[in-house]
Amino acid sequence: GTPAAFGVKLVNVPAATSANYRIENNRIIGPTTPFEDNVTGVPPLCGTGTWNPANLADGAGETSPNFTVLGAVVGDSVDVYPPYALQGFLYSGAVSAADTVVVRIQNETGGAVDLANGTWRVRVKKLFQA
Repeated sequence: GTPAAFGVKLVNVPAATSANYRIENNRIIGPTTPFEDNVTGVPPLCGTGTWNPANLADGAGETSPNFTVLGAVVGDSVDVYPPYALQGFLYSGAVSAADTVVVRIQNETGGAVDLANGTWRVRVKKLFQA
């Protein structure tokens, strides 16, 4: 809305940054710094790895072997693409060291599950401030 609608008037704010201010809990927050990911400007960093997780009891988890993803650094975001459906499992990926990604799975199905060997895919997204 307009500043008058909120009872607030921002002055001496460059037009290019005024959109980066917001009102939250009756406070003016800003300027915020927009974040972008590398999807639009830089090809994503991708890797694969073959992994045969152990037979996991309910509540048990396991971490994959290292998957090499050149250019990955600690703090980057990781998307995980399992080779099969993982209903009842929690899973996530993380950069554990430079050029190295691991996947963590946890069985929450209510019973033991023996997952098959398969090729896991990971995609690393580098976040940077615009």
